[in-house]
Amino acid sequence: MSNCDENKTLLGNEIKGRPGPVQILNNNDKGEKIIDEDEKASSDNKTEGPDGGWGWVAVLGSFISTCVLDGICNTFGVMMDPLVKDLGQDRVSVSTVGSVQIAVYFFTGPLAASLVTRYGARPVSICGSILASGGLLWASFSSSLPSLMFGYSLITGLGFGLMYIPAVVAVAHYFTRRRALATSICVCGTGAGTFIMPPLVQFLLDNYGWRWTFGCLSCLCLACILCGAVMVPIQAPAVEPGEDTANHSQGTRRKKTFLQRVFCFVVSEDLVMSSRFGLFLVALTGDFLATMALYIPYTHLPKLAESRGVPAAQAAFLISAAGVSNTLGRVLSGWISDKQWIHPLHLTMAVTSIATIPILILPWCSVYWTFLAMSSLFGLLTGCWVAAESPLIVSLLGLELLTPGFGLLTAGGGLAALAGPPLAGVAVDLGSPGMALVMSGCVMAAAGGSYGVATWRKYRYTRRELYLEI
Repeated sequence: MSNCDENKTLLGNEIKGRPGPVQILNNNDKGEKIIDEDEKASSDNKTEGPDGGWGWVAVLGSFISTCVLDGICNTFGVMMDPLVKDLGQDRVSVSTVGSVQIAVYFFTGPLAASLVTRYGARPVSICGSILASGGLLWASFSSSLPSLMFGYSLITGLGFGLMYIPAVVAVAHYFTRRRALATSICVCGTGAGTFIMPPLVQFLLDNYGWRWTFGCLSCLCLACILCGAVMVPIQAPAVEPGEDTANHSQGTRRKKTFLQRVFCFVVSEDLVMSSRFGLFLVALTGDFLATMALYIPYTHLPKLAESRGVPAAQAAFLISAAGVSNTLGRVLSGWISDKQWIHPLHLTMAVTSIATIPILILPWCSVYWTFLAMSSLFGLLTGCWVAAESPLIVSLLGLELLTPGFGLLTAGGGLAALAGPPLAGVAVDLGSPGMALVMSGCVMAAAGGSYGVATWRKYRYTRRELYLEI
């Protein structure tokens, strides 16, 4: 063996906190370090790739799309009373309309991802806007609960699902160094929509009634066609010739396991046959648990605060405070992820674990300022977690698998959102609103543990892939 071979030093991209090609530094006879060509190519890809330009217009379009669709989803409760009165139904039946819409919206994720992969983000987003507009227009003429369910829940929910996935994944292809910040700005539309839409809907209800309100919302969704139109397709950045590409090509030659065959029915085969799909599923488990825990405090916190003597108006403001800090956390998470100070998986594990603390403290709060501080901290930490989802998928699977990976993650989040509140309701029936928050804290702690397992498995994967490259 030559002296050069004996002095090879293997360095993985774990030093940078991101998966990538194995870099080999050779020591020549003069003791000088020669950088491997893969390392140089990786560096060039990161500096020469797209990083803005028209991408910022796409960011604005995506922000508006998420603002509209999530704003409408989160304001159904404002329309409950007039719908119950006019349709002659009980509140439980009418509330099902909003729940089913959110479920359809989330479960459309894999379908939307498949369509984006095949046809591109722009046509899928435009079709979603048209469907959502048509569903709301149908709902405005509904005179029965089944008709309202068909228009508002099924058609509009499907349209929202087709709008949401392109709004998040399309922006990633316009950026390299500021990709995480750009996607975090897009998902901030959720907080903006939740802040803007309720007073707008209430104004329309007070002055024009719920039918004209649905009609106006239909026009708003139709205008989102312009948001989809700005998602001009661009040439995808060059894929680094590193471990993700090599491992994927090796994975496609392996025989499918039973679990992989099951997932092939809902997501792309490229994602399922990736060598890191098992690692992604562990991270997906953490996301499922964190989503289940997320909606419980927003549902039961105001009632808990009122039971401790907090006035109703101040108790309701706790949700607004959490929403504002959540938006701040999303931008902060994107900025940190772009700086590469910490791997998105480590950031996610940290914020979900720490988020357990304010959730478990809230049941013991007795004065308003402690409620305000803990709810704001909870919003900040969960905002960091939500914004880290997209960078996490890119870091584990690569940019080329972001779309199907995010689609599967969205579907899992929909299932978690449906499971969490009913379980919390059982906890309230057995005890008090504080019991629901205790349960939420335990579930969030389990999410942090799942991300911890994913971190450990990522370390194992990286070492194994390092030796495979040798």
